[in-house]
Parts: sequence; structure tokens; C-alpha cells
Amino acid sequence: MKKYMPHFFTVTLAITALIYNSWPLGYWLDNHTAKFGVPSDLEDPHHAYSWVFICGDVITALLILALTLYLARRLVNLRLRYAWVSLTLGLFLFGFFTGFGAAAPDRCHGRFSACLVILQDKVSVDGIESTLAFSGLLIALFSIAILSLGLNRYYQLLAWIMFICWFILGAIFFHRSVYRQNIHNIEQVFLVLSGIGLVISGMVIDKYKLITQPPI
Repeated sequence: MKKYMPHFFTVTLAITALIYNSWPLGYWLDNHTAKFGVPSDLEDPHHAYSWVFICGDVITALLILALTLYLARRLVNLRLRYAWVSLTLGLFLFGFFTGFGAAAPDRCHGRFSACLVILQDKVSVDGIESTLAFSGLLIALFSIAILSLGLNRYYQLLAWIMFICWFILGAIFFHRSVYRQNIHNIEQVFLVLSGIGLVISGMVIDKYKLITQPPI
């Protein structure tokens, strides 16, 4: 019998969230951009330490995709299967497009402040990648909220409050990004909140004790 690791997903997604939120390093490595730009500007290839932040997103993507593969092999044996399927799909989209957007050679300056111009001028490749990544996270966090309904009230409140706060801030962030308004602080908070959402997702998943479920 496999040994049950009660905090496997929580710890893994907490580490992922920390790597994903590597932008505070910008105040040390690229102070000017960190102060006057947005976190995504730190990945601009013209900046000396852009590789640090690009690698952070790539590592984030690999960890998320590894967990997605783990979940996908256990979908048949799980109750609330529809929620697990949407969670797996959401995490896959988030991981894939986060990694692809970071590693793609065709990057413009600032994924949101200058690239996400879907409604005004033209659709940018980088803007689409970012939008799909966060759409995936939206699906994943909503799925976690649904899965929390099978747990106690503490996890229900935690998951639903997280989802609602993330959704509201995400809507504000998206609107200001599209219309090229100042998003410096909003993007920072949004990224941190996304990281917290990943940790809460891990907590909810761990309550289902997936490590004891045999793969298909």
C-alpha cells in the first residue's frame, strides 16, 4: 500500500506559487523596471536578468503540468468527476500557456500593459497566451470551489472567498489592461492572489487523499 502524503499537493503548489511570484526579485535585479513597469515587463528580453523571470514561469509551467498529468491518471476513480476533469483542464491551460508564453521567442514589451490590446487595436500573440493562461486558472479555481462543497465549511468558505476575490480583481485587471490604464500595483496583487489560489487548491485536493487512489 502506498504511503499517504497528506500535504503533497499543498507543498508542491506552495513552491510553485513562490516561483511564479518571482517578481519581487526585480527590485534587486532590475530596480527601475520593477518600480516603474509591471511585473511582466521583467521578462522583456532586452533586460539583463529577464532569463531569471522567464525561467521562473517555465519552472512553474513544468510543475503545474506534472501535477496535471498526475490528476489525469486518477480521474476515473474520483467522485465529482466533472469537477476533477475541469480542474485538470484548467491547470493544463494555465501551465501550458504560462510556459509557452514565457519561452516563446516572439515577445512584446509587457504582456499586459502593451500586448493585451484585444479590443482596441489588434490581437497580439503574447496577449492571447496570457489570456488563455488566466482563463485556465479561472476554470481551475472555480473547479476547486465546486470540489470544496464535498468538504467541511472551512474549506468551502476558503475556496469560494478565494474564487470570488480572484474573479473580481481579475475582471478589474483585465479591463484596465485592455484600456491601457495603470496596472502596476494591480498586477502585483493579482499575481500574489493567483499564487494563494494555487496553495488553497492544493489544500482542497489534499483533503481528497489522491495519493492513495490507484492510477488507471
